[in-house]
Amino acid sequence: MRPDPLRPAALVGAALLATLLAAPAWTPALAQASGGPVLRISTPFPFTRLDPMLEIGNFYVFGAGELLMRFEPDGEIVPWVLAGLENVDETHWRMSLRPDVTFQNGTPLTAEALAAMLTYVVANSSAAQGYFPSDSTFEVTGESEVTFSSETPFPALPGLLADRFVMPVFDLQAYMAAPDTSEGLAGLGLLTAPYTIESISDDRMVLTRNENYWQGEPALAGVTVEFVRDTNASVLALQNGELDIASFMPLAIKPLVDATPGLHFQDGGADRSLFRYYQAFMNVAESPLDDPQVRFALIDAIDYEEIAEVVFEGVYGVANGFYAPLHPFALANQATDTAEAERLLDAAGWTPGADGLRQRDGETLELVALYNPGLADLTRMGTAMQDQLRRVGIGFSLVPVDDAYTAVYQMDWDLALYAHSTTAVPETFLHRHVTPEGDRNFAGYSNDEINALVDALTVTIPEDERNAILVRIQEILMEEDPYIFNLAFFQNPLAVTDAYAHVQPGFDLRLIDWQTAPGK
Repeated sequence: MRPDPLRPAALVGAALLATLLAAPAWTPALAQASGGPVLRISTPFPFTRLDPMLEIGNFYVFGAGELLMRFEPDGEIVPWVLAGLENVDETHWRMSLRPDVTFQNGTPLTAEALAAMLTYVVANSSAAQGYFPSDSTFEVTGESEVTFSSETPFPALPGLLADRFVMPVFDLQAYMAAPDTSEGLAGLGLLTAPYTIESISDDRMVLTRNENYWQGEPALAGVTVEFVRDTNASVLALQNGELDIASFMPLAIKPLVDATPGLHFQDGGADRSLFRYYQAFMNVAESPLDDPQVRFALIDAIDYEEIAEVVFEGVYGVANGFYAPLHPFALANQATDTAEAERLLDAAGWTPGADGLRQRDGETLELVALYNPGLADLTRMGTAMQDQLRRVGIGFSLVPVDDAYTAVYQMDWDLALYAHSTTAVPETFLHRHVTPEGDRNFAGYSNDEINALVDALTVTIPEDERNAILVRIQEILMEEDPYIFNLAFFQNPLAVTDAYAHVQPGFDLRLIDWQTAPGK
Protein backbone atom coordinates (compact mmCIF):
# COMPACT_ATOMS: atom_id res chain seq x y z
CA MET A 1 0.00 0.00 0.00
CA ARG A 2 1.20 3.51 -0.70
CA PRO A 3 0.89 6.72 1.30
CA ASP A 4 -1.55 9.34 0.12
CA PRO A 5 0.00 11.91 -2.23
CA LEU A 6 1.10 15.17 -0.65
CA ARG A 7 -1.27 18.03 -1.10
CA PRO A 8 0.12 21.00 -3.05
CA ALA A 9 3.32 22.04 -1.28
CA ALA A 10 2.47 25.74 -1.37
CA LEU A 11 -0.68 25.07 0.69
CA VAL A 12 0.39 22.25 2.97
CA GLY A 13 3.91 23.59 3.51
CA ALA A 14 2.78 27.07 4.47
CA ALA A 15 0.01 25.82 6.74
CA LEU A 16 2.07 23.21 8.52
CA LEU A 17 5.12 25.43 8.86
CA ALA A 18 2.99 28.17 10.39
CA THR A 19 1.49 25.66 12.82
CA LEU A 20 4.87 24.32 13.88
CA LEU A 21 6.55 27.70 14.29
CA ALA A 22 3.59 29.10 16.20
CA ALA A 23 3.66 26.22 18.68
CA PRO A 24 5.31 26.85 22.04
CA ALA A 25 8.82 25.59 22.66
CA TRP A 26 8.77 22.00 23.79
CA THR A 27 10.94 19.30 25.23
CA PRO A 28 9.91 15.88 23.90
CA ALA A 29 9.13 13.42 26.65
CA LEU A 30 10.33 9.88 26.16
CA ALA A 31 7.66 7.25 26.41
CA GLN A 32 8.51 4.94 29.31
CA ALA A 33 7.50 1.49 30.42
CA SER A 34 8.52 -0.21 33.64
CA GLY A 35 11.55 -1.72 31.92
CA GLY A 36 12.81 1.43 30.18
CA PRO A 37 12.06 3.63 27.16
CA VAL A 38 9.55 2.76 24.43
CA LEU A 39 10.39 3.88 20.90
CA ARG A 40 7.47 5.35 18.95
CA ILE A 41 7.86 5.28 15.19
CA SER A 42 5.53 5.88 12.24
CA THR A 43 5.37 4.36 8.78
CA PRO A 44 3.08 5.35 5.89
CA PHE A 45 2.84 1.71 4.77
CA PRO A 46 0.35 -0.13 7.00
CA PHE A 47 0.33 -3.91 7.26
CA THR A 48 -1.89 -6.14 9.38
CA ARG A 49 -0.68 -9.69 8.81
CA LEU A 50 1.37 -11.39 11.52
CA ASP A 51 2.23 -14.44 9.44
CA PRO A 52 6.04 -14.56 9.05
CA MET A 53 5.60 -16.43 5.77
CA LEU A 54 3.87 -13.31 4.39
CA GLU A 55 5.19 -10.33 6.31
CA ILE A 56 8.76 -10.90 7.47
CA GLY A 57 9.93 -7.97 5.33
CA ASN A 58 8.05 -5.47 7.50
CA PHE A 59 8.91 -7.16 10.81
CA TYR A 60 12.59 -6.94 9.92
CA VAL A 61 12.47 -3.16 9.46
CA PHE A 62 11.26 -2.54 13.01
CA GLY A 63 13.36 -4.99 15.04
CA ALA A 64 10.74 -7.74 15.08
CA GLY A 65 12.31 -10.15 12.57
CA GLU A 66 15.76 -11.46 11.67
CA LEU A 67 17.34 -13.40 8.80
CA LEU A 68 19.91 -16.15 8.60
CA MET A 69 22.32 -13.92 6.67
CA ARG A 70 22.65 -10.13 6.40
CA PHE A 71 23.34 -7.92 3.37
CA GLU A 72 25.79 -5.19 4.38
CA PRO A 73 26.48 -1.66 3.04
CA ASP A 74 29.80 -2.78 1.55
CA GLY A 75 27.96 -5.30 -0.64
CA GLU A 76 29.05 -8.29 1.46
CA ILE A 77 26.71 -11.00 2.73
CA VAL A 78 27.58 -12.03 6.29
CA PRO A 79 26.13 -14.45 8.87
CA TRP A 80 23.43 -13.08 11.16
CA VAL A 81 21.39 -15.75 12.95
CA LEU A 82 23.69 -18.35 11.41
CA ALA A 83 27.26 -18.66 12.71
CA GLY A 84 28.57 -19.39 9.23
CA LEU A 85 27.79 -20.47 5.67
CA GLU A 86 30.34 -22.41 3.64
CA ASN A 87 30.27 -23.35 -0.03
CA VAL A 88 31.37 -27.00 0.13
CA ASP A 89 31.24 -27.57 -3.63
CA GLU A 90 29.09 -26.54 -6.61
CA THR A 91 25.97 -28.25 -5.31
CA HIS A 92 26.34 -28.12 -1.51
CA TRP A 93 26.35 -25.34 1.12
CA ARG A 94 26.97 -25.97 4.83
CA MET A 95 25.16 -23.85 7.44
CA SER A 96 26.59 -23.63 10.96
CA LEU A 97 24.32 -22.68 13.85
CA ARG A 98 25.13 -20.46 16.80
CA PRO A 99 24.85 -22.37 20.08
CA ASP A 100 22.77 -19.74 21.89
CA VAL A 101 19.97 -18.73 19.51
CA THR A 102 16.44 -19.19 20.82
CA PHE A 103 13.09 -18.09 19.56
CA GLN A 104 11.27 -15.43 21.55
CA ASN A 105 9.20 -18.16 23.22
CA GLY A 106 12.39 -19.74 24.63
CA THR A 107 12.57 -22.68 22.21
CA PRO A 108 16.14 -23.22 20.94
CA LEU A 109 16.92 -23.02 17.24
CA THR A 110 18.35 -26.48 16.60
CA ALA A 111 19.67 -28.01 13.40
CA GLU A 112 16.52 -30.15 13.19
CA ALA A 113 14.27 -27.11 13.62
CA LEU A 114 16.22 -25.11 11.01
CA ALA A 115 16.17 -27.90 8.42
CA ALA A 116 12.42 -28.40 8.91
CA MET A 117 11.72 -24.66 8.65
CA LEU A 118 13.79 -24.22 5.49
CA THR A 119 12.17 -27.24 3.86
CA TYR A 120 8.70 -25.93 4.73
CA VAL A 121 9.38 -22.42 3.41
CA VAL A 122 10.78 -23.63 0.08
CA ALA A 123 7.79 -25.95 -0.37
CA ASN A 124 5.08 -23.48 0.70
CA SER A 125 6.24 -19.90 0.13
CA SER A 126 5.45 -18.51 -3.32
CA ALA A 127 8.39 -16.12 -2.94
CA ALA A 128 10.88 -18.90 -2.20
CA GLN A 129 9.44 -21.24 -4.82
CA GLY A 130 10.22 -18.67 -7.46
CA TYR A 131 13.94 -18.81 -6.68
CA PHE A 132 14.94 -22.18 -5.22
CA PRO A 133 15.53 -25.23 -7.44
CA SER A 134 12.70 -27.75 -7.26
CA ASP A 135 15.15 -30.40 -6.04
CA SER A 136 16.46 -28.33 -3.10
CA THR A 137 17.02 -30.28 0.12
CA PHE A 138 18.07 -29.27 3.64
CA GLU A 139 19.53 -32.09 5.75
CA VAL A 140 20.91 -32.21 9.28
CA THR A 141 24.55 -33.21 8.85
CA GLY A 142 25.86 -32.47 12.34
CA GLU A 143 24.78 -31.39 15.83
CA SER A 144 24.80 -27.73 14.77
CA GLU A 145 24.92 -28.13 11.01
CA VAL A 146 22.47 -28.17 8.10
CA THR A 147 23.56 -28.85 4.51
CA PHE A 148 21.75 -27.52 1.45
CA SER A 149 21.92 -29.64 -1.72
CA SER A 150 20.69 -29.27 -5.29
CA GLU A 151 21.49 -31.03 -8.55
CA THR A 152 22.74 -27.83 -10.18
CA PRO A 153 25.00 -25.10 -8.74
CA PHE A 154 23.04 -22.56 -6.73
CA PRO A 155 25.10 -19.41 -6.07
CA ALA A 156 22.02 -17.44 -4.98
CA LEU A 157 21.68 -19.23 -1.63
CA PRO A 158 23.62 -16.71 0.54
CA GLY A 159 21.71 -13.77 -0.94
CA LEU A 160 18.33 -15.46 -0.58
CA LEU A 161 19.04 -16.24 3.07
CA ALA A 162 19.63 -12.47 3.42
CA ASP A 163 16.48 -11.48 1.50
CA ARG A 164 13.77 -10.14 3.80
CA PHE A 165 11.05 -11.04 1.29
CA VAL A 166 12.12 -14.65 0.75
CA MET A 167 13.47 -16.44 3.82
CA PRO A 168 12.07 -15.76 7.31
CA VAL A 169 13.42 -17.39 10.47
CA PHE A 170 10.62 -18.66 12.71
CA ASP A 171 9.56 -21.48 15.04
CA LEU A 172 7.85 -23.84 12.61
CA GLN A 173 6.46 -26.16 15.30
CA ALA A 174 4.74 -23.33 17.18
CA TYR A 175 3.61 -21.79 13.89
CA MET A 176 1.93 -25.01 12.76
CA ALA A 177 0.18 -25.41 16.13
CA ALA A 178 -1.14 -21.83 16.17
CA PRO A 179 -4.66 -20.80 15.13
CA ASP A 180 -4.96 -20.13 11.42
CA THR A 181 -5.49 -16.39 11.86
CA SER A 182 -3.16 -13.43 11.98
CA GLU A 183 -4.46 -12.49 15.44
CA GLY A 184 -3.73 -16.01 16.67
CA LEU A 185 -0.02 -15.50 16.04
CA ALA A 186 0.24 -12.45 18.32
CA GLY A 187 2.27 -12.99 21.46
CA LEU A 188 3.51 -16.45 20.45
CA GLY A 189 7.14 -15.40 20.17
CA LEU A 190 7.71 -17.16 16.84
CA LEU A 191 10.78 -15.17 15.81
CA THR A 192 14.35 -14.68 17.05
CA ALA A 193 14.38 -10.86 17.00
CA PRO A 194 14.90 -8.45 19.92
CA TYR A 195 11.26 -7.34 19.98
CA THR A 196 8.16 -9.55 20.14
CA ILE A 197 4.90 -8.68 18.40
CA GLU A 198 2.18 -8.44 21.02
CA SER A 199 -0.63 -7.03 18.90
CA ILE A 200 -1.46 -5.46 15.56
CA SER A 201 -4.44 -3.43 14.36
CA ASP A 202 -5.35 -1.09 11.53
CA ASP A 203 -3.59 1.71 13.41
CA ARG A 204 -0.46 0.26 15.03
CA MET A 205 1.79 -2.65 15.88
CA VAL A 206 2.91 -3.07 19.49
CA LEU A 207 6.22 -4.77 20.31
CA THR A 208 7.74 -5.69 23.66
CA ARG A 209 11.28 -6.62 24.67
CA ASN A 210 12.32 -10.22 23.99
CA GLU A 211 13.70 -11.35 27.33
CA ASN A 212 15.23 -14.42 25.67
CA TYR A 213 17.14 -12.50 23.01
CA TRP A 214 20.29 -14.36 22.02
CA GLN A 215 22.61 -11.33 21.75
CA GLY A 216 21.74 -9.78 25.11
CA GLU A 217 19.08 -7.60 26.70
CA PRO A 218 17.49 -5.25 24.12
CA ALA A 219 17.90 -1.59 25.08
CA LEU A 220 14.23 -0.64 24.72
CA ALA A 221 11.29 -1.87 26.77
CA GLY A 222 9.26 -1.87 23.59
CA VAL A 223 8.47 -0.34 20.22
CA THR A 224 5.18 1.05 18.94
CA VAL A 225 4.82 1.31 15.16
CA GLU A 226 2.07 3.75 14.18
CA PHE A 227 0.55 3.45 10.70
CA VAL A 228 0.26 7.09 9.56
CA ARG A 229 -0.36 7.67 5.86
CA ASP A 230 -0.23 11.47 6.07
CA THR A 231 3.38 12.71 6.16
CA ASN A 232 2.32 16.02 7.67
CA ALA A 233 0.47 14.25 10.49
CA SER A 234 3.69 12.38 11.34
CA VAL A 235 5.66 15.63 11.51
CA LEU A 236 3.05 17.19 13.80
CA ALA A 237 3.15 14.10 16.03
CA LEU A 238 6.93 14.44 16.27
CA GLN A 239 6.59 18.12 17.18
CA ASN A 240 3.98 17.30 19.82
CA GLY A 241 6.14 14.63 21.44
CA GLU A 242 3.86 11.80 20.33
CA LEU A 243 6.47 10.16 18.06
CA ASP A 244 10.24 9.73 18.15
CA ILE A 245 10.91 8.75 14.52
CA ALA A 246 8.90 9.15 11.31
CA SER A 247 10.11 6.86 8.54
CA PHE A 248 9.87 7.09 4.73
CA MET A 249 9.92 10.86 4.65
CA PRO A 250 9.70 12.56 1.21
CA LEU A 251 12.21 15.28 0.48
CA ALA A 252 9.38 17.82 0.22
CA ILE A 253 9.02 17.70 4.00
CA LYS A 254 12.67 18.62 4.69
CA PRO A 255 12.19 22.43 4.93
CA LEU A 256 9.43 21.94 7.49
CA VAL A 257 11.51 19.57 9.60
CA ASP A 258 14.61 21.75 9.37
CA ALA A 259 12.61 24.78 10.52
CA THR A 260 11.22 23.01 13.60
CA PRO A 261 13.28 23.18 16.81
CA GLY A 262 14.02 19.72 18.17
CA LEU A 263 13.49 17.89 14.86
CA HIS A 264 16.07 16.60 12.39
CA PHE A 265 15.84 15.39 8.80
CA GLN A 266 18.14 12.37 8.46
CA ASP A 267 19.33 11.28 5.02
CA GLY A 268 22.36 9.21 6.01
CA GLY A 269 24.87 12.00 5.55
CA ALA A 270 28.20 11.59 3.78
CA ASP A 271 28.44 7.92 4.78
CA ARG A 272 25.04 6.90 3.45
CA SER A 273 24.83 3.73 1.39
CA LEU A 274 22.54 4.43 -1.56
CA PHE A 275 20.94 1.06 -2.08
CA ARG A 276 17.61 2.14 -3.60
CA TYR A 277 16.93 3.37 -7.13
CA TYR A 278 14.39 5.38 -9.00
CA GLN A 279 14.28 3.53 -12.31
CA ALA A 280 12.74 4.05 -15.73
CA PHE A 281 11.57 1.15 -17.89
CA MET A 282 11.20 1.90 -21.60
CA ASN A 283 8.47 0.47 -23.81
CA VAL A 284 10.75 -1.02 -26.44
CA ALA A 285 7.80 -2.72 -28.13
CA GLU A 286 6.18 0.48 -29.39
CA SER A 287 7.21 3.61 -31.32
CA PRO A 288 9.14 5.77 -30.65
CA LEU A 289 11.21 3.76 -28.13
CA ASP A 290 11.38 0.70 -30.34
CA ASP A 291 14.19 2.66 -32.03
CA PRO A 292 17.50 2.21 -30.10
CA GLN A 293 18.68 5.65 -31.25
CA VAL A 294 15.73 7.30 -29.49
CA ARG A 295 16.36 5.22 -26.37
CA PHE A 296 20.02 6.27 -26.31
CA ALA A 297 18.98 9.88 -26.87
CA LEU A 298 16.53 9.73 -23.97
CA ILE A 299 19.21 8.42 -21.59
CA ASP A 300 21.71 11.04 -22.78
CA ALA A 301 19.23 13.93 -22.48
CA ILE A 302 18.46 13.51 -18.77
CA ASP A 303 20.64 15.53 -16.39
CA TYR A 304 21.28 13.08 -13.54
CA GLU A 305 23.49 15.49 -11.62
CA GLU A 306 20.77 18.15 -11.71
CA ILE A 307 18.25 15.62 -10.42
CA ALA A 308 20.46 14.59 -7.50
CA GLU A 309 22.09 17.90 -6.61
CA VAL A 310 19.37 20.45 -7.45
CA VAL A 311 16.00 18.67 -7.52
CA PHE A 312 16.88 16.46 -4.56
CA GLU A 313 19.20 19.00 -2.91
CA GLY A 314 22.17 16.64 -2.63
CA VAL A 315 20.23 14.19 -0.47
CA TYR A 316 20.13 11.65 -3.29
CA GLY A 317 23.04 10.28 -5.30
CA VAL A 318 23.81 10.83 -8.99
CA ALA A 319 22.69 7.87 -11.09
CA ASN A 320 25.78 6.92 -13.07
CA GLY A 321 25.00 3.32 -13.92
CA PHE A 322 22.70 0.33 -13.61
CA TYR A 323 23.92 -0.63 -10.12
CA ALA A 324 24.68 1.47 -7.04
CA PRO A 325 28.40 1.98 -6.34
CA LEU A 326 28.31 -0.31 -3.27
CA HIS A 327 28.44 -3.32 -5.62
CA PRO A 328 31.94 -4.43 -6.66
CA PHE A 329 30.68 -5.09 -10.18
CA ALA A 330 28.98 -1.69 -10.68
CA LEU A 331 29.91 0.20 -13.86
CA ALA A 332 29.75 4.01 -14.11
CA ASN A 333 28.69 4.03 -17.76
CA GLN A 334 25.63 6.30 -17.66
CA ALA A 335 26.06 10.05 -18.18
CA THR A 336 24.39 13.17 -19.55
CA ASP A 337 25.31 14.24 -23.10
CA THR A 338 22.71 16.55 -24.61
CA ALA A 339 24.76 17.18 -27.76
CA GLU A 340 24.86 13.45 -28.44
CA ALA A 341 21.13 13.20 -27.70
CA GLU A 342 20.40 15.86 -30.34
CA ARG A 343 22.71 14.17 -32.85
CA LEU A 344 20.99 10.82 -32.36
CA LEU A 345 17.52 12.32 -32.76
CA ASP A 346 18.61 14.11 -35.92
CA ALA A 347 20.01 10.85 -37.29
CA ALA A 348 16.75 9.07 -36.49
CA GLY A 349 14.80 11.63 -38.52
CA TRP A 350 13.25 13.55 -35.62
CA THR A 351 13.59 17.25 -36.47
CA PRO A 352 12.58 20.27 -34.32
CA GLY A 353 9.13 21.70 -35.08
CA ALA A 354 7.85 25.24 -34.67
CA ASP A 355 6.97 24.59 -31.02
CA GLY A 356 10.41 23.15 -30.29
CA LEU A 357 9.23 19.55 -30.11
CA ARG A 358 10.66 17.14 -32.62
CA GLN A 359 8.53 15.61 -35.33
CA ARG A 360 8.82 12.85 -37.90
CA ASP A 361 6.29 11.91 -40.58
CA GLY A 362 3.65 14.07 -38.91
CA GLU A 363 4.17 12.49 -35.47
CA THR A 364 5.36 14.55 -32.49
CA LEU A 365 8.01 13.02 -30.25
CA GLU A 366 6.12 12.92 -26.96
CA LEU A 367 6.63 10.34 -24.19
CA VAL A 368 4.04 9.24 -21.62
CA ALA A 369 5.42 8.17 -18.24
CA LEU A 370 3.34 6.18 -15.72
CA TYR A 371 4.08 6.60 -12.03
CA ASN A 372 2.51 6.24 -8.59
CA PRO A 373 2.03 9.72 -7.07
CA GLY A 374 2.12 8.12 -3.61
CA LEU A 375 5.88 8.21 -4.09
CA ALA A 376 5.98 11.98 -3.73
CA ASP A 377 9.55 12.35 -4.91
CA LEU A 378 8.67 10.81 -8.28
CA THR A 379 6.40 13.78 -8.94
CA ARG A 380 9.21 16.17 -8.13
CA MET A 381 11.69 14.29 -10.30
CA GLY A 382 9.26 13.83 -13.18
CA THR A 383 8.65 17.57 -13.37
CA ALA A 384 12.39 18.14 -13.72
CA MET A 385 12.65 15.45 -16.40
CA GLN A 386 9.89 17.18 -18.35
CA ASP A 387 11.99 20.35 -18.51
CA GLN A 388 15.23 18.52 -19.31
CA LEU A 389 13.75 16.51 -22.18
CA ARG A 390 12.06 19.58 -23.63
CA ARG A 391 15.53 21.10 -24.04
CA VAL A 392 16.34 18.52 -26.74
CA GLY A 393 12.85 18.54 -28.28
CA ILE A 394 11.23 15.58 -26.48
CA GLY A 395 7.76 16.08 -25.03
CA PHE A 396 7.13 14.36 -21.70
CA SER A 397 3.97 13.93 -19.66
CA LEU A 398 3.44 12.26 -16.28
CA VAL A 399 0.36 10.07 -15.84
CA PRO A 400 -0.47 9.17 -12.22
CA VAL A 401 -1.79 5.64 -11.66
CA ASP A 402 -2.67 3.72 -8.52
CA ASP A 403 -0.59 0.70 -9.48
CA ALA A 404 2.06 1.15 -12.15
CA TYR A 405 2.74 -2.60 -12.24
CA THR A 406 -0.82 -3.16 -13.45
CA ALA A 407 -1.19 -0.03 -15.56
CA VAL A 408 1.60 -1.03 -17.98
CA TYR A 409 -0.68 -3.83 -19.20
CA GLN A 410 -3.79 -1.67 -19.44
CA MET A 411 -2.67 1.68 -20.89
CA ASP A 412 -0.51 3.20 -23.58
CA TRP A 413 2.86 4.13 -22.13
CA ASP A 414 6.43 4.91 -23.10
CA LEU A 415 8.12 4.99 -19.69
CA ALA A 416 7.22 3.46 -16.34
CA LEU A 417 8.85 4.93 -13.23
CA TYR A 418 9.42 2.80 -10.15
CA ALA A 419 11.40 2.64 -6.92
CA HIS A 420 13.51 -0.48 -6.45
CA SER A 421 16.00 -1.75 -3.89
CA THR A 422 19.29 -3.38 -4.68
CA THR A 423 19.51 -6.98 -3.50
CA ALA A 424 22.22 -9.46 -2.67
CA VAL A 425 21.06 -11.68 -5.57
CA PRO A 426 21.24 -9.66 -8.81
CA GLU A 427 20.02 -12.55 -10.95
CA THR A 428 16.57 -12.43 -9.32
CA PHE A 429 15.90 -8.89 -10.57
CA LEU A 430 17.34 -9.73 -13.99
CA HIS A 431 15.21 -12.86 -14.33
CA ARG A 432 12.04 -10.98 -13.45
CA HIS A 433 12.66 -7.84 -15.52
CA VAL A 434 14.83 -8.51 -18.57
CA THR A 435 14.37 -12.15 -19.59
CA PRO A 436 11.48 -13.30 -21.82
CA GLU A 437 9.85 -15.37 -19.05
CA GLY A 438 10.09 -12.57 -16.46
CA ASP A 439 6.83 -11.67 -14.72
CA ARG A 440 7.85 -7.99 -14.70
CA ASN A 441 9.28 -7.76 -18.20
CA PHE A 442 6.76 -5.06 -18.99
CA ALA A 443 7.62 -4.51 -22.66
CA GLY A 444 8.67 -8.01 -23.68
CA TYR A 445 12.34 -7.03 -23.83
CA SER A 446 14.62 -9.80 -25.07
CA ASN A 447 18.32 -9.81 -25.87
CA ASP A 448 19.85 -13.16 -26.76
CA GLU A 449 23.20 -12.42 -25.14
CA ILE A 450 21.63 -11.13 -21.93
CA ASN A 451 19.37 -14.18 -21.76
CA ALA A 452 22.42 -16.46 -22.00
CA LEU A 453 24.35 -14.37 -19.46
CA VAL A 454 21.52 -14.43 -16.91
CA ASP A 455 21.25 -18.21 -17.31
CA ALA A 456 25.01 -18.49 -16.75
CA LEU A 457 24.87 -16.20 -13.71
CA THR A 458 22.27 -18.49 -12.15
CA VAL A 459 24.77 -21.38 -11.94
CA THR A 460 28.08 -19.51 -11.53
CA ILE A 461 29.56 -19.48 -8.01
CA PRO A 462 33.09 -17.92 -8.20
CA GLU A 463 32.79 -14.21 -7.44
CA ASP A 464 35.20 -13.05 -10.15
CA GLU A 465 33.27 -14.97 -12.80
CA ARG A 466 29.95 -13.60 -11.54
CA ASN A 467 31.30 -10.05 -11.59
CA ALA A 468 32.51 -10.46 -15.18
CA ILE A 469 29.04 -11.62 -16.25
CA LEU A 470 27.39 -8.69 -14.49
CA VAL A 471 29.79 -6.20 -16.07
CA ARG A 472 28.92 -7.51 -19.52
CA ILE A 473 25.17 -7.30 -18.79
CA GLN A 474 25.58 -3.64 -17.80
CA GLU A 475 27.52 -2.91 -20.98
CA ILE A 476 24.68 -4.29 -23.08
CA LEU A 477 21.88 -2.58 -21.13
CA MET A 478 23.55 0.81 -21.25
CA GLU A 479 25.77 0.83 -24.35
CA GLU A 480 24.19 -1.57 -26.86
CA ASP A 481 20.53 -2.43 -26.25
CA PRO A 482 19.07 -0.19 -23.50
CA TYR A 483 15.82 -0.96 -21.72
CA ILE A 484 16.13 0.05 -18.03
CA PHE A 485 18.10 2.97 -16.65
CA ASN A 486 18.40 4.68 -13.28
CA LEU A 487 17.34 8.23 -12.44
CA ALA A 488 18.69 8.60 -8.89
CA PHE A 489 20.15 6.53 -6.05
CA PHE A 490 18.61 7.11 -2.63
CA GLN A 491 17.75 6.00 0.86
CA ASN A 492 14.42 6.64 2.56
CA PRO A 493 15.02 9.63 4.89
CA LEU A 494 13.75 9.91 8.45
CA ALA A 495 12.50 12.74 10.61
CA VAL A 496 13.59 12.32 14.23
CA THR A 497 13.52 14.09 17.58
CA ASP A 498 16.58 15.17 19.56
CA ALA A 499 16.56 11.95 21.57
CA TYR A 500 17.07 9.93 18.39
CA ALA A 501 19.16 12.43 16.44
CA HIS A 502 21.87 9.75 16.11
CA VAL A 503 19.55 7.44 14.13
CA GLN A 504 20.07 7.41 10.37
CA PRO A 505 18.17 5.52 7.63
CA GLY A 506 19.06 1.86 7.88
CA PHE A 507 20.75 -0.03 5.09
CA ASP A 508 18.30 -2.31 3.27
CA LEU A 509 15.59 -0.57 5.35
CA ARG A 510 16.83 -2.08 8.66
CA LEU A 511 15.93 0.66 11.14
CA ILE A 512 16.02 -0.83 14.64
CA ASP A 513 18.43 -3.30 16.20
CA TRP A 514 18.77 -4.62 19.73
CA GLN A 515 21.04 -1.74 20.81
CA THR A 516 18.90 1.14 19.45
CA ALA A 517 18.11 3.52 22.31
CA PRO A 518 17.71 7.23 23.05
CA GLY A 519 21.04 8.98 22.64
CA LYS A 520 22.82 5.83 21.41
